[in-house]
Amino acid sequence: MKKFLPIVLAMVVFAVALALNRPEPQVAVVVAAADLPEGRVLAESDLATKEMPKSLAPDGAVSEVQSLVGQRLRVARSAGDPILPAHLGGEVLELRPNERAVALQVSAAQGLAGLLKPGDRVGLTVIVNSGQQTFAKYLVGGLRVLWVDPAFKRDSGMVPQTTPSGGGLFGGGSPAAAADVEGAARGLVVLAIPTDMKVVPYAFAAGFGAENIEQPLYLLDVLPALTTQGAQFGLVLEPEKAQEAQTSGLALQSLVITPGPTMTPTPTGQAAAVEVQGTPEPTKKP
Repeated sequence: MKKFLPIVLAMVVFAVALALNRPEPQVAVVVAAADLPEGRVLAESDLATKEMPKSLAPDGAVSEVQSLVGQRLRVARSAGDPILPAHLGGEVLELRPNERAVALQVSAAQGLAGLLKPGDRVGLTVIVNSGQQTFAKYLVGGLRVLWVDPAFKRDSGMVPQTTPSGGGLFGGGSPAAAADVEGAARGLVVLAIPTDMKVVPYAFAAGFGAENIEQPLYLLDVLPALTTQGAQFGLVLEPEKAQEAQTSGLALQSLVITPGPTMTPTPTGQAAAVEVQGTPEPTKKP
């Protein structure tokens, strides 16, 4: 018996060593094939599979590429990072037959930084420069948000942004778009723009006593033209069933209103007649 004990111990040691040195089973894990931004709808080319030891595979790891195609990333992933169910979510919005996707560049303040998400409804205001005047007009509401630049979710301080030089859209000024002061977040918002004609109302009756005017236009024509002329865009968050908004548009200079006529004092010791001077009342034009 004593002769066989060393042999038995040797066999046990050999079996343990063999078990410890046996390669660990490998599993396939779906990973990002390249750097993928937040909000991206995954295509097959965005994904790859990577073999890794089973003990190193993250919980919930996916092994089939096709099971992730068409889903939207909630967070950005770097090349080689596993794509897990927790990284996915958000409604995948498709364009309707009468819609086209249009990207507009806005500052974080104009783009409702941190509030917008795909599926929201927004109204669109345009700001243009005409000669020495800055003019703003609410164009249309009920536009669907398809995508929001992740830059708007940065926790950065907002600083004033510059305005386009020259005359802008109507004054023949520089066509360059306004640039934010360094440090201000600026990016794109993609909206679903209807292809049918829109009627833009100019509500003059209540405030100006003039006849209301309606301007028919196609947004697919107007928005690119405004962009190339340096116009700025502002987004207004709207409820799902918003009432139609009507505005007259506003020239910024019309906000500067001075007091009515004032008496000019007669100098002491002179018998000059009292002269009434004042600032003319602003002329209200449509």
